[in-house]
Amino acid sequence: MQKTLTVSLLVAACFLLACSATSPPAFAGTSKLEQSFNDTTFELLSCMLGADRTATCKMKVRNQYTDKRIEVTRAGISIQDDLGNEYPVTSGGFGDPSTAPKWNQVAVADSDYVVYVSAANVSSKASSVRAVVFPRLLVRSMQGQALGYRDRVVFSHPPMDETEKAVAVESAPVHETLTETSTTEADEKMPIAVDEWQLVGLWSYDAVDGQQIPSQGYVLLPKPGAGVGQAWLARLELKNHDQLPERQRALWPVMIHIERRTVCADYPGYPNYKVFIDAPGIDNDAIYNVSACKPD
Repeated sequence: MQKTLTVSLLVAACFLLACSATSPPAFAGTSKLEQSFNDTTFELLSCMLGADRTATCKMKVRNQYTDKRIEVTRAGISIQDDLGNEYPVTSGGFGDPSTAPKWNQVAVADSDYVVYVSAANVSSKASSVRAVVFPRLLVRSMQGQALGYRDRVVFSHPPMDETEKAVAVESAPVHETLTETSTTEADEKMPIAVDEWQLVGLWSYDAVDGQQIPSQGYVLLPKPGAGVGQAWLARLELKNHDQLPERQRALWPVMIHIERRTVCADYPGYPNYKVFIDAPGIDNDAIYNVSACKPD
């Protein structure tokens, strides 16, 4: 049985190294301050640095022609200061500040809406915001059908608005409760959606590495990355990844559906196997099926 698994994983590793040309195309968008698709425009208006070292940025969403639903996933949004430090966004949304994992808004046709994002504990040496990165901006129909989206949208060099910033920070009581503990708790939450297919990275483990799968299992880590022209917000790796023998390994894109307990590594010849995945929290720790399937 062990020999069969070893051979299968060796074949899979070979295919992973040879199949970069067959990976699904990236669907990512970048913009300096504005991104438009499906008659919807997302524009980063300004950012502010408060005396309490909170960075708050304001984005305007303009919806045209028909009513839609706008969806912004909070997990993975980051604010980068002018020194290159990155801070996870811990609150924001449409209207009053919220720490919910997703911010949804029914957008009336020909109307503008404002989204705020805030990050705490910004370096006292920082003097401005260099960029705001959104893992996904999604537009749905009123019936819930996905009309379009952009992944890894980078808004860079926003104007700094000191006056408006002070007002926004003082009027947001959620900042009073942002402590080192609450930030840590936010980092431990699921970094990706659980009810739909999500792109994650998986290391190109060889046959020797694969012998560790039954005993160690995988862990889902909230670590953004990119490879083969695609970007993701989390990655899968063996629990004892740091103890593996040194060799050249690369991260490859695979799809995971948390609720279905399924991982699709859509590469020819990839083996079918089961593996225990330790996900953030405890609700989604389970045995997952891994195979060369395609997400439906």
